[in-house]
Amino acid sequence: MADKLNIDKFHFVGHSMGGLIGMWLAHCFPKRIDKMILIAPAPSVGVRDGLLFDDMMKRNRRIRKDQDIDLLIKERIKTSSLPITEEQARERSLDFLDVSDEHFEQSGKMIASANIRKELELITNDVMYIVGAADFLLKDNLEDFLVMKNASLHVFSRIGHSIPREIPIECSQVIKDFFKHGVVNFKTLTQKVSDS
Repeated sequence: MADKLNIDKFHFVGHSMGGLIGMWLAHCFPKRIDKMILIAPAPSVGVRDGLLFDDMMKRNRRIRKDQDIDLLIKERIKTSSLPITEEQARERSLDFLDVSDEHFEQSGKMIASANIRKELELITNDVMYIVGAADFLLKDNLEDFLVMKNASLHVFSRIGHSIPREIPIECSQVIKDFFKHGVVNFKTLTQKVSDS
């Protein structure tokens, strides 16, 4: 798409599976990516607890087959980090049910079988990890972050996986700050002291 639009270099923002795609994109085309933001990305090493993931996929297949919107709405309201309305829960549930079966299955396979941690070590682009402290992917996100050579980290407390949906204003502020200041970590701060 960037080629078609004659865009040589661009920023990339990806959430969940989109973050995993961003990791691969930055590895394959490092000169095309300027800054990259990974929001609660799927882990670079795939899903480690295969039984848990398989159970989740089976359950989600059943819900999708039955189109059980009422069950999804109740669960979304109960498991949301922040209070949400029934209408917000309905919107999120419909998004889940509207995805094609092929997309659902292929995404699941990609997330389960990813194996690109070694490639992360080679990425030198400016990267921002935005993660939720209540996300089941937090441990994997932190391990991936520590492999990156040039990355900042922002952790939202009491927030789960759906950061852009649950706290869109706060999330966009972190993104805006990253675009303005770039990577800020111990290495970049000590470099500023050395330069002065």
